[in-house]
Amino acid sequence: MQFAQHEVAIQRIGRALTLKPDYAEAYNDVGLVYEAQKRFDAAIASFEHALALKPDYVGAINNLGNALRATGRVEQALKRFNEALLVEPSLPAIHNNLGLAQRELGNTEEAFHCFQRAISIDPCNAESFNNLGAVYRDLGQHTQAAECFTRALTLNPTYADAHFNRATHWLLHGDFAHGWKEYEWRWQRKDFPSRGAPELVWDGRTLSGHRLLLHAEQGLGDTIQFARYAALCKNRGATVVFAAQKPLVALLAGCPGIDELTDLECAAPPFHFHAPLMSLPNIFGTSLDAVPAKVPYLTPSPLLKQSWMQRLGAFDGIKIGIAWQGNASFVADRYRSIPLSEFAPLAAVSGVTLVSLQKGPGTEQLRDAKLPFSIVNFGDRLDASGAFADTAAIMTNLDLIVTSDSAIAHLAGALAIPTWLALPLSPDWRWLLSRADSPWYPTLRLFRQGKRGDWKAVFDEMANTLVNRLSK
Repeated sequence: MQFAQHEVAIQRIGRALTLKPDYAEAYNDVGLVYEAQKRFDAAIASFEHALALKPDYVGAINNLGNALRATGRVEQALKRFNEALLVEPSLPAIHNNLGLAQRELGNTEEAFHCFQRAISIDPCNAESFNNLGAVYRDLGQHTQAAECFTRALTLNPTYADAHFNRATHWLLHGDFAHGWKEYEWRWQRKDFPSRGAPELVWDGRTLSGHRLLLHAEQGLGDTIQFARYAALCKNRGATVVFAAQKPLVALLAGCPGIDELTDLECAAPPFHFHAPLMSLPNIFGTSLDAVPAKVPYLTPSPLLKQSWMQRLGAFDGIKIGIAWQGNASFVADRYRSIPLSEFAPLAAVSGVTLVSLQKGPGTEQLRDAKLPFSIVNFGDRLDASGAFADTAAIMTNLDLIVTSDSAIAHLAGALAIPTWLALPLSPDWRWLLSRADSPWYPTLRLFRQGKRGDWKAVFDEMANTLVNRLSK
């Protein structure tokens, strides 16, 4: 339903309320329209009005929970879903929604039982099978996860979320042949941005004399990782125009293959064909054994590099840059981000100086008076010259980077800086399983949890590895 249709619906419901002001169902319906428009505060107000008129209206309670969850008020949403179950305990949709809220809060076992309960009530519920598969993946039980995704697709062959989850499962296991193709289902997912005119999507043909627009589509780390494909596109004869997130435009200047840079907030410059950045591995048929991994493909400003060399020269010993917090809005961030205190074993290694590369969320941990070690923190001076500009320059003056799975890992890899990446039990698909190296970044070493949530073992291993290296 488009915006104009939404407004027509609201007007019609408004006329119904004029005739019957205590019509709770109408307030619920207008709330759903507001929710579709992403006007969540208005939706919440409408659902609450419906409940003021009809307190046991289970549909409105459930819908209110969904709207609260969409605005990040997950604890409040959890309370509403539990209220809905008190009214109607046999609705699978409520158990499913409760499971989603529990998973977002990190209550994996509770989420697991919610999805199982939804399936026991309705064994043909594709959404609950898909969500159960996601929980199995969180737990590192990948065979069971794949079975759930397959079951969801048996029940609903066009279910985009299940296709996407199966794609990431295949990619995680190194099955790029199936994974990249299946990954194209992301465009059918709810709320995923449009990929632009389908008739102009590049299919890999020779592009001599044509302008190819490559456009970023997901996170900053994704853009840094897949910017490497610009050089391959250039080799097909294209004039490559690259549309990136605004904070990355300066960083990507000089990236091989890019002829023209723009940011996604601007109108697209003229082009003949376009390609979403993360569709390029599929277009080029990238296999696990043939990942384009020539590094570095990003370079920091020489002036900034020199400036930070002088500042960092004041610190003796082995200088290790650290980052611990990713984007908190990412649903799995609680698994990949790391409490700063876990870096203590590295700080305890003789001769080591830790340098913070953290910006924004997570920096509040630097103010923890109970932190048992010191960290060099440049505060607001970090990236005062532009997003990642100072960070990149600092990295080239450090001996090692140790980071959680965030854009910092991709930046370090693209700069060819020696980097140790701490990964949760069930990592993001791009890091694969079991192996200690990355086909995407030759200078990365991967340290993995052996037990869910156990960062201590990861950092003890890092510290022992570091001590052994320094003793040689």
